[in-house]
Amino acid sequence: MRFVLLSLLLSATACVSAETTGPYQIGNGFFAQSFTKNQAYAQGQTRSASSTTRLCSFTGAGINLPNAAVQVASVLDFPSRINVSVAVPYRAYGLKVDVPANVVKIFTDAGAKALGTNDTILNDKVILNLSGTKTTLSRTIKGRANGTITAIPEDNAITTVGLVGYGLGDTNVDALSRAAYSVGDTVSYSLGAFTFVLTGAGKQVNVKCPAPARPPTTGWSNVVSIVSGATSDRGTPLALVNTGPSGRAPANSTTTVSGKYPNCTFSGLGTYPMAISLAGFKNNALASASNPILFQQGQSNIFLSLGLAQFLQKSQPLAAKASVKLSTLNVTITNASPSTKNLLPSGGYTSSVYILPTASSSAAVPASLPGNAPTSTYAAASFNPTNIGKGTTAVLSYSVITGSINLFATNSTRIATVPFICDDATDPAAVLAYDIA
Repeated sequence: MRFVLLSLLLSATACVSAETTGPYQIGNGFFAQSFTKNQAYAQGQTRSASSTTRLCSFTGAGINLPNAAVQVASVLDFPSRINVSVAVPYRAYGLKVDVPANVVKIFTDAGAKALGTNDTILNDKVILNLSGTKTTLSRTIKGRANGTITAIPEDNAITTVGLVGYGLGDTNVDALSRAAYSVGDTVSYSLGAFTFVLTGAGKQVNVKCPAPARPPTTGWSNVVSIVSGATSDRGTPLALVNTGPSGRAPANSTTTVSGKYPNCTFSGLGTYPMAISLAGFKNNALASASNPILFQQGQSNIFLSLGLAQFLQKSQPLAAKASVKLSTLNVTITNASPSTKNLLPSGGYTSSVYILPTASSSAAVPASLPGNAPTSTYAAASFNPTNIGKGTTAVLSYSVITGSINLFATNSTRIATVPFICDDATDPAAVLAYDIA
């Protein structure tokens, strides 16, 4: 009996908050407070990091290397949903390129200890599917500044250089911001051609990386109708840097985290928005009958904000700590079957217990699920692609989420369990897009 009581007490002991930033340290699902526009917060945000093989040419400084296969790591920040009423389709890019060792040697032979990049030009490819009409936008963007200076390894091996970041979404110049959206429309994003100049020890090499015939889809936004609400309590506790991922996906794969702010219904209390994210991983190979779609390494953050804590404390004023149980996390997918799956097992997942925010310590507290993510993740979900041979894309989104919040007093006594449902079935947020052969 003593052991049982001790176990119960330990299970309700508050933990230091720890968000999951997996897979591969992609991020927590939410941007920094620099995105202050109401509608941008309401839409939610996505960060997608993809590593792909590109055939690039390196010319200059005595070298002429065409069609060199190099790994290119890109990161793209964009809305998880585009709101039909007040669209803010911002996006920001960052790139890292693996420079071949024989190109690096050109610079080290001249005495270079580091490589620099400048004169970066990127072609941004966006496909709008508006009311059944597909429009492709391709925009050439110059880098805002020179890229990073990267130290060359002592063994003169492959050197990864970072290119300058880009930001788009100016409503005066960006056609994506002027589009006439309707609910049910979609927007897809992919990386087109890009060029830059490598520099070091007075030498420079021009690098050109054309776009493949079908570049992998890096991101996807669903056009929905959502209410833009106040954002004072939707602030995020940790900022994301918009110039590149802290981690990197393995070769020819994509890792994504998608965040949103659904208005959730709490049993007996009413509705309140919660910040929720879903992260996952995919292989970039085209899906086919022999290569099914796999959503892997799924994991989530649910942020317990000060506003949410105060909302719950209206009925439970003694609540000082909380844990979150997720029972259902439904994903839907287009051009694949089954069209809907619950990512969670029958018993769901329960987070650790966390101290709720207070007026004196108001930062939102992230509850990660599964509890020790990213070490543990949701089970992989498999889907069979349809419409094969038509150049289509299967888009996985997340919609209905159910669960409960367990409330505890300061002494860790459980005082209430509040069931909730976040029903975004008509306004799903996209997570990953799978190109179909």
